Amino acid sequence: MRNNTIRAPVAVLCGYRLDSNYYSQSQANLKPKEEEEDVPPATTSHLSQTPIPSETAKSTSALVRPEISPSAVPFLPPSALDSPHPNAPPAASSTVREAIADYLEAERAGHVQAPGPEITNKFRILYFRAKQLFKFYWSGIKLLRTNFMDMRTLQKGRRTEGWDLTRRELRFIERTQGDLIRLVPFVLLFATVEELIPLMVLYSPWMLPSTTILPSQTLRIKSAEEEQRRRALLSLGKHIKHISQAILPKNVQGLDSIEVNGLCRALDLGNFAPTFWLKRRLQNRLDWLKEDDALLRRSSDLSTLTIEERRIALGQRGLLALYASPEKLYSNLNEWLYRTMPESASAASETQVAKAQPLSADSTDSRMLSLILEHAVKTVEAQEQGSVEKEDE
Repeated sequence: MRNNTIRAPVAVLCGYRLDSNYYSQSQANLKPKEEEEDVPPATTSHLSQTPIPSETAKSTSALVRPEISPSAVPFLPPSALDSPHPNAPPAASSTVREAIADYLEAERAGHVQAPGPEITNKFRILYFRAKQLFKFYWSGIKLLRTNFMDMRTLQKGRRTEGWDLTRRELRFIERTQGDLIRLVPFVLLFATVEELIPLMVLYSPWMLPSTTILPSQTLRIKSAEEEQRRRALLSLGKHIKHISQAILPKNVQGLDSIEVNGLCRALDLGNFAPTFWLKRRLQNRLDWLKEDDALLRRSSDLSTLTIEERRIALGQRGLLALYASPEKLYSNLNEWLYRTMPESASAASETQVAKAQPLSADSTDSRMLSLILEHAVKTVEAQEQGSVEKEDE
Protein backbone atom coordinates (compact mmCIF):
# COMPACT_ATOMS: atom_id res chain seq x y z
CA MET A 1 0.00 0.00 0.00
CA ARG A 2 2.84 2.32 0.72
CA ASN A 3 4.01 1.71 -2.87
CA ASN A 4 0.70 3.09 -4.16
CA THR A 5 1.03 6.07 -1.87
CA ILE A 6 4.44 6.88 -3.27
CA ARG A 7 3.68 6.01 -6.89
CA ALA A 8 0.84 8.51 -7.35
CA PRO A 9 2.74 11.70 -6.43
CA VAL A 10 5.82 10.53 -8.32
CA ALA A 11 3.72 10.03 -11.43
CA VAL A 12 2.33 13.55 -11.07
CA LEU A 13 5.77 15.07 -10.59
CA CYS A 14 7.11 13.21 -13.62
CA GLY A 15 4.41 14.75 -15.79
CA TYR A 16 2.13 11.75 -16.34
CA ARG A 17 -1.61 12.26 -16.42
CA LEU A 18 -3.36 9.99 -13.89
CA ASP A 19 -6.43 8.19 -15.13
CA SER A 20 -9.54 8.86 -12.98
CA ASN A 21 -10.13 5.12 -12.42
CA TYR A 22 -6.54 4.63 -11.32
CA TYR A 23 -6.77 7.65 -9.06
CA SER A 24 -10.00 6.41 -7.34
CA GLN A 25 -8.59 2.92 -6.89
CA SER A 26 -5.44 4.35 -5.33
CA GLN A 27 -7.54 6.35 -2.86
CA ALA A 28 -9.66 3.30 -2.01
CA ASN A 29 -6.56 1.26 -1.31
CA LEU A 30 -5.35 3.87 1.14
CA LYS A 31 -8.40 3.52 3.50
CA PRO A 32 -8.97 -0.11 4.76
CA LYS A 33 -7.09 -0.13 8.05
CA GLU A 34 -5.75 2.82 9.93
CA GLU A 35 -3.32 0.69 11.97
CA GLU A 36 -1.68 -0.56 8.77
CA GLU A 37 -1.58 2.92 7.37
CA ASP A 38 0.37 5.74 8.89
CA VAL A 39 0.07 8.16 5.98
CA PRO A 40 -1.14 11.55 7.22
CA PRO A 41 -4.44 12.84 5.82
CA ALA A 42 -2.61 15.83 4.35
CA THR A 43 -1.21 13.52 1.63
CA THR A 44 -4.65 12.85 0.22
CA SER A 45 -5.67 16.49 0.23
CA HIS A 46 -2.32 17.42 -1.31
CA LEU A 47 -2.92 15.05 -4.21
CA SER A 48 -6.43 16.32 -4.78
CA GLN A 49 -5.18 19.92 -4.94
CA THR A 50 -2.23 19.23 -7.24
CA PRO A 51 -3.04 20.43 -10.80
CA ILE A 52 -2.46 17.89 -13.51
CA PRO A 53 0.48 19.10 -15.67
CA SER A 54 -1.24 18.25 -18.94
CA GLU A 55 -4.21 20.48 -18.06
CA THR A 56 -1.87 23.34 -17.23
CA ALA A 57 -0.02 22.82 -20.51
CA LYS A 58 -3.32 22.73 -22.36
CA SER A 59 -4.33 26.10 -20.95
CA THR A 60 -1.02 27.68 -21.98
CA SER A 61 -0.75 26.04 -25.41
CA ALA A 62 -2.61 28.80 -27.27
CA LEU A 63 -0.77 29.78 -30.44
CA VAL A 64 1.02 33.11 -30.44
CA ARG A 65 0.85 34.79 -33.83
CA PRO A 66 4.38 35.71 -34.97
CA GLU A 67 5.10 39.21 -36.17
CA ILE A 68 6.35 39.03 -39.76
CA SER A 69 8.87 41.59 -40.91
CA PRO A 70 8.26 43.25 -44.30
CA SER A 71 11.93 42.77 -45.22
CA ALA A 72 13.26 39.49 -46.57
CA VAL A 73 16.20 39.54 -44.11
CA PRO A 74 14.91 41.11 -40.87
CA PHE A 75 18.06 40.52 -38.78
CA LEU A 76 20.01 43.01 -40.96
CA PRO A 77 19.51 46.77 -41.34
CA PRO A 78 16.95 47.88 -43.97
CA SER A 79 17.96 46.71 -47.41
CA ALA A 80 18.80 48.99 -50.31
CA LEU A 81 15.45 48.06 -51.89
CA ASP A 82 13.71 50.01 -49.13
CA SER A 83 15.63 53.20 -49.92
CA PRO A 84 13.67 55.92 -51.77
CA HIS A 85 16.53 56.29 -54.25
CA PRO A 86 18.78 53.19 -54.26
CA ASN A 87 22.25 53.56 -55.71
CA ALA A 88 23.45 51.28 -58.46
CA PRO A 89 25.59 48.37 -57.23
CA PRO A 90 29.38 48.85 -57.39
CA ALA A 91 30.68 48.35 -60.91
CA ALA A 92 33.45 45.82 -61.53
CA SER A 93 35.27 44.41 -64.53
CA SER A 94 34.55 40.74 -63.75
CA THR A 95 32.23 38.54 -61.73
CA VAL A 96 34.96 37.78 -59.19
CA ARG A 97 35.57 41.48 -58.65
CA GLU A 98 31.82 42.03 -58.32
CA ALA A 99 31.69 39.45 -55.53
CA ILE A 100 34.64 41.12 -53.79
CA ALA A 101 33.02 44.56 -54.16
CA ASP A 102 29.75 43.26 -52.68
CA TYR A 103 31.59 41.79 -49.68
CA LEU A 104 33.49 45.04 -49.06
CA GLU A 105 30.19 46.93 -49.29
CA ALA A 106 28.77 44.56 -46.67
CA GLU A 107 31.73 45.37 -44.43
CA ARG A 108 31.13 49.11 -44.81
CA ALA A 109 27.42 48.64 -44.04
CA GLY A 110 28.21 46.58 -40.94
CA HIS A 111 26.58 43.36 -42.13
CA VAL A 112 29.85 41.52 -41.56
CA GLN A 113 32.68 42.54 -39.25
CA ALA A 114 35.66 44.22 -40.84
CA PRO A 115 39.23 43.24 -39.86
CA GLY A 116 40.79 45.48 -37.23
CA PRO A 117 43.92 47.60 -37.78
CA GLU A 118 45.99 45.09 -35.81
CA ILE A 119 45.54 42.51 -38.58
CA THR A 120 48.01 43.40 -41.31
CA ASN A 121 49.07 40.07 -42.77
CA LYS A 122 47.22 39.29 -46.00
CA PHE A 123 46.68 35.65 -45.10
CA ARG A 124 45.31 36.57 -41.69
CA ILE A 125 42.98 39.10 -43.30
CA LEU A 126 41.78 36.45 -45.75
CA TYR A 127 41.25 33.97 -42.91
CA PHE A 128 39.40 36.58 -40.83
CA ARG A 129 37.05 37.45 -43.70
CA ALA A 130 36.39 33.79 -44.46
CA LYS A 131 35.47 33.28 -40.79
CA GLN A 132 33.10 36.28 -40.83
CA LEU A 133 31.49 34.98 -44.00
CA PHE A 134 31.02 31.62 -42.26
CA LYS A 135 29.32 33.40 -39.34
CA PHE A 136 27.01 35.28 -41.72
CA TYR A 137 25.92 32.10 -43.49
CA TRP A 138 25.44 30.33 -40.18
CA SER A 139 23.25 33.21 -38.98
CA GLY A 140 21.26 32.88 -42.19
CA ILE A 141 20.70 29.17 -41.56
CA LYS A 142 19.53 29.88 -38.01
CA LEU A 143 17.19 32.58 -39.32
CA LEU A 144 15.76 30.08 -41.78
CA ARG A 145 15.04 27.72 -38.88
CA THR A 146 13.21 30.55 -37.09
CA ASN A 147 11.27 31.32 -40.27
CA PHE A 148 10.33 27.65 -40.54
CA MET A 149 8.92 27.64 -37.00
CA ASP A 150 6.97 30.85 -37.69
CA MET A 151 5.64 29.36 -40.93
CA ARG A 152 4.45 26.25 -39.10
CA THR A 153 2.74 28.44 -36.50
CA LEU A 154 0.92 30.44 -39.17
CA GLN A 155 -0.18 27.30 -41.00
CA LYS A 156 -1.39 25.68 -37.80
CA GLY A 157 -3.21 28.84 -36.75
CA ARG A 158 -5.02 29.03 -40.08
CA ARG A 159 -5.90 25.33 -39.90
CA THR A 160 -6.97 25.01 -36.25
CA GLU A 161 -7.93 28.52 -35.11
CA GLY A 162 -9.18 30.03 -38.37
CA TRP A 163 -6.58 32.78 -38.69
CA ASP A 164 -7.14 35.03 -41.68
CA LEU A 165 -3.59 35.42 -42.97
CA THR A 166 -2.51 38.74 -44.44
CA ARG A 167 -0.72 39.16 -47.75
CA ARG A 168 2.59 39.70 -45.94
CA GLU A 169 2.16 36.44 -44.03
CA LEU A 170 1.22 34.49 -47.16
CA ARG A 171 4.23 35.85 -49.08
CA PHE A 172 6.40 34.96 -46.07
CA ILE A 173 5.16 31.36 -46.23
CA GLU A 174 5.90 31.18 -49.97
CA ARG A 175 9.40 32.60 -49.51
CA THR A 176 10.19 30.25 -46.63
CA GLN A 177 8.98 27.20 -48.58
CA GLY A 178 11.24 28.21 -51.47
CA ASP A 179 14.18 28.72 -49.10
CA LEU A 180 13.69 25.24 -47.64
CA ILE A 181 13.91 23.74 -51.13
CA ARG A 182 17.18 25.59 -51.76
CA LEU A 183 18.61 24.62 -48.39
CA VAL A 184 19.91 21.19 -49.51
CA PRO A 185 22.30 22.41 -52.26
CA PHE A 186 23.33 25.34 -50.08
CA VAL A 187 24.31 23.07 -47.16
CA LEU A 188 26.40 20.93 -49.53
CA LEU A 189 28.22 24.02 -50.79
CA PHE A 190 28.53 25.40 -47.27
CA ALA A 191 30.22 22.21 -46.08
CA THR A 192 32.60 21.87 -49.03
CA VAL A 193 33.40 25.09 -50.91
CA GLU A 194 32.15 27.94 -48.72
CA GLU A 195 34.37 30.51 -50.49
CA LEU A 196 32.55 29.95 -53.82
CA ILE A 197 29.11 30.83 -52.47
CA PRO A 198 29.46 34.61 -53.19
CA LEU A 199 30.20 33.73 -56.83
CA MET A 200 27.27 31.34 -57.06
CA VAL A 201 25.00 34.11 -55.77
CA LEU A 202 25.83 36.07 -58.92
CA TYR A 203 25.71 33.15 -61.36
CA SER A 204 22.72 31.26 -59.92
CA PRO A 205 20.96 33.18 -57.12
CA TRP A 206 17.96 30.85 -57.38
CA MET A 207 20.07 28.11 -55.72
CA LEU A 208 20.53 29.91 -52.37
CA PRO A 209 18.06 30.72 -49.57
CA SER A 210 17.16 34.40 -49.32
CA THR A 211 18.46 34.52 -45.73
CA THR A 212 22.01 33.74 -46.89
CA ILE A 213 22.36 36.54 -49.45
CA LEU A 214 24.08 39.79 -48.49
CA PRO A 215 21.95 42.94 -48.97
CA SER A 216 24.54 44.32 -51.38
CA GLN A 217 24.22 41.13 -53.42
CA THR A 218 20.43 41.40 -53.28
CA LEU A 219 20.65 44.83 -54.90
CA ARG A 220 22.92 43.47 -57.64
CA ILE A 221 20.57 40.54 -58.29
CA LYS A 222 17.55 42.84 -58.50
CA SER A 223 19.50 45.22 -60.73
CA ALA A 224 20.27 42.36 -63.13
CA GLU A 225 16.60 41.33 -63.13
CA GLU A 226 15.58 44.94 -63.83
CA GLU A 227 17.98 45.16 -66.77
CA GLN A 228 16.64 41.91 -68.21
CA ARG A 229 13.11 43.20 -67.74
CA ARG A 230 13.98 46.45 -69.49
CA ARG A 231 15.41 44.62 -72.50
CA ALA A 232 12.34 42.38 -72.67
CA LEU A 233 9.98 45.37 -72.55
CA LEU A 234 11.97 47.19 -75.21
CA SER A 235 11.77 44.15 -77.46
CA LEU A 236 8.05 43.83 -76.82
CA GLY A 237 7.40 47.52 -77.39
CA LYS A 238 9.24 47.58 -80.71
CA HIS A 239 7.37 44.47 -81.85
CA ILE A 240 4.00 46.02 -80.99
CA LYS A 241 4.81 49.33 -82.68
CA HIS A 242 5.98 47.42 -85.73
CA ILE A 243 2.85 45.30 -86.20
CA SER A 244 0.19 47.75 -85.01
CA GLN A 245 -0.36 51.06 -83.32
CA ALA A 246 -3.06 49.62 -81.05
CA ILE A 247 -2.74 47.16 -78.20
CA LEU A 248 -5.35 44.48 -78.76
CA PRO A 249 -6.73 42.83 -75.62
CA LYS A 250 -5.81 39.16 -75.78
CA ASN A 251 -5.77 36.17 -73.52
CA VAL A 252 -2.67 33.99 -73.23
CA GLN A 253 -3.70 31.69 -76.08
CA GLY A 254 -4.07 34.65 -78.43
CA LEU A 255 -0.44 35.78 -78.07
CA ASP A 256 2.14 35.07 -80.75
CA SER A 257 5.49 33.47 -79.96
CA ILE A 258 7.40 36.79 -79.79
CA GLU A 259 4.91 38.24 -77.31
CA VAL A 260 4.95 35.08 -75.17
CA ASN A 261 8.75 35.06 -75.11
CA GLY A 262 8.99 38.74 -74.20
CA LEU A 263 6.31 38.55 -71.50
CA CYS A 264 7.97 35.55 -69.87
CA ARG A 265 11.30 37.39 -69.80
CA ALA A 266 9.65 40.52 -68.37
CA LEU A 267 7.97 38.44 -65.64
CA ASP A 268 11.23 36.58 -64.88
CA LEU A 269 9.76 33.22 -65.92
CA GLY A 270 12.56 32.20 -68.29
CA ASN A 271 12.19 31.62 -72.01
CA PHE A 272 14.10 28.38 -72.65
CA ALA A 273 11.09 26.18 -73.33
CA PRO A 274 8.58 25.47 -76.11
CA THR A 275 5.91 28.10 -76.69
CA PHE A 276 3.08 25.96 -75.32
CA TRP A 277 5.01 25.44 -72.08
CA LEU A 278 5.79 29.16 -71.81
CA LYS A 279 2.08 29.90 -72.21
CA ARG A 280 1.37 27.57 -69.33
CA ARG A 281 3.92 29.39 -67.15
CA LEU A 282 2.43 32.71 -68.15
CA GLN A 283 -1.11 31.59 -67.32
CA ASN A 284 0.01 30.32 -63.91
CA ARG A 285 1.62 33.69 -63.16
CA LEU A 286 -1.56 35.54 -64.17
CA ASP A 287 -3.63 33.30 -61.90
CA TRP A 288 -1.21 34.00 -59.06
CA LEU A 289 -1.39 37.74 -59.75
CA LYS A 290 -5.20 37.65 -59.51
CA GLU A 291 -4.95 36.21 -56.00
CA ASP A 292 -2.24 38.70 -55.04
CA ASP A 293 -4.28 41.63 -56.41
CA ALA A 294 -7.26 40.49 -54.33
CA LEU A 295 -5.07 40.48 -51.21
CA LEU A 296 -3.76 43.98 -52.00
CA ARG A 297 -7.28 45.30 -52.53
CA ARG A 298 -8.40 43.71 -49.28
CA SER A 299 -5.76 45.67 -47.39
CA SER A 300 -7.47 48.84 -48.80
CA ASP A 301 -4.42 51.00 -48.04
CA LEU A 302 -1.30 50.69 -50.17
CA SER A 303 0.52 53.14 -47.91
CA THR A 304 0.96 50.31 -45.38
CA LEU A 305 3.31 48.59 -47.84
CA THR A 306 6.98 49.42 -47.53
CA ILE A 307 8.94 50.73 -50.50
CA GLU A 308 10.65 47.36 -50.80
CA GLU A 309 7.29 45.54 -50.95
CA ARG A 310 6.00 47.91 -53.67
CA ARG A 311 9.13 47.42 -55.76
CA ILE A 312 8.91 43.64 -55.52
CA ALA A 313 5.16 43.68 -56.27
CA LEU A 314 5.58 45.77 -59.43
CA GLY A 315 8.54 43.66 -60.56
CA GLN A 316 6.37 40.56 -60.21
CA ARG A 317 3.92 42.25 -62.58
CA GLY A 318 6.55 42.88 -65.25
CA LEU A 319 6.92 46.64 -64.64
CA LEU A 320 10.12 48.62 -64.10
CA ALA A 321 10.34 49.65 -60.47
CA LEU A 322 13.87 49.41 -59.05
CA TYR A 323 14.86 53.07 -59.54
CA ALA A 324 11.38 54.61 -59.53
CA SER A 325 10.46 57.16 -56.86
CA PRO A 326 8.14 56.16 -53.99
CA GLU A 327 5.36 58.31 -55.45
CA LYS A 328 5.71 56.62 -58.84
CA LEU A 329 5.66 53.20 -57.20
CA TYR A 330 2.44 54.05 -55.39
CA SER A 331 0.70 55.46 -58.46
CA ASN A 332 1.76 52.57 -60.74
CA LEU A 333 0.57 49.93 -58.28
CA ASN A 334 -2.67 51.80 -57.65
CA GLU A 335 -3.30 52.07 -61.40
CA TRP A 336 -2.64 48.35 -61.86
CA LEU A 337 -5.15 47.44 -59.15
CA TYR A 338 -7.78 49.80 -60.52
CA ARG A 339 -7.53 48.76 -64.15
CA THR A 340 -7.45 45.02 -63.41
CA MET A 341 -10.38 45.18 -61.01
CA PRO A 342 -13.07 42.76 -62.28
CA GLU A 343 -15.94 45.08 -61.29
CA SER A 344 -14.43 48.16 -62.91
CA ALA A 345 -16.14 49.00 -66.18
CA SER A 346 -13.82 51.94 -66.70
CA ALA A 347 -10.81 49.65 -66.93
CA ALA A 348 -11.96 48.41 -70.30
CA SER A 349 -12.78 51.85 -71.66
CA GLU A 350 -9.32 53.16 -70.83
CA THR A 351 -7.57 50.72 -73.16
CA GLN A 352 -6.93 51.78 -76.72
CA VAL A 353 -8.93 49.02 -78.33
CA ALA A 354 -11.91 48.46 -76.04
CA LYS A 355 -13.90 50.88 -78.16
CA ALA A 356 -13.47 48.65 -81.19
CA GLN A 357 -14.21 45.24 -79.64
CA PRO A 358 -15.40 43.92 -76.27
CA LEU A 359 -13.17 42.07 -73.88
CA SER A 360 -13.27 38.29 -73.83
CA ALA A 361 -14.63 36.20 -70.97
CA ASP A 362 -11.25 36.14 -69.25
CA SER A 363 -11.10 39.93 -69.29
CA THR A 364 -8.88 40.18 -66.21
CA ASP A 365 -6.10 38.29 -68.00
CA SER A 366 -6.54 40.57 -71.01
CA ARG A 367 -6.32 43.68 -68.88
CA MET A 368 -3.14 42.48 -67.19
CA LEU A 369 -1.49 41.63 -70.49
CA SER A 370 -2.60 44.95 -71.99
CA LEU A 371 -1.08 46.86 -69.08
CA ILE A 372 2.27 45.12 -69.48
CA LEU A 373 2.25 45.73 -73.24
CA GLU A 374 1.36 49.40 -72.73
CA HIS A 375 4.25 49.68 -70.29
CA ALA A 376 6.52 48.14 -72.95
CA VAL A 377 5.46 50.77 -75.50
CA LYS A 378 6.04 53.56 -72.98
CA THR A 379 9.51 52.16 -72.28
CA VAL A 380 10.37 52.34 -75.98
CA GLU A 381 9.03 55.89 -76.21
CA ALA A 382 11.02 56.96 -73.15
CA GLN A 383 14.20 55.50 -74.66
CA GLU A 384 13.59 57.26 -77.97
CA GLN A 385 12.90 60.54 -76.21
CA GLY A 386 16.06 60.17 -74.15
CA SER A 387 18.18 59.47 -77.22
CA VAL A 388 16.70 62.52 -78.97
CA GLU A 389 17.52 64.72 -75.98
CA LYS A 390 21.10 63.46 -75.98
CA GLU A 391 21.42 64.24 -79.68
CA ASP A 392 20.10 67.77 -79.08
CA GLU A 393 22.68 68.32 -76.36
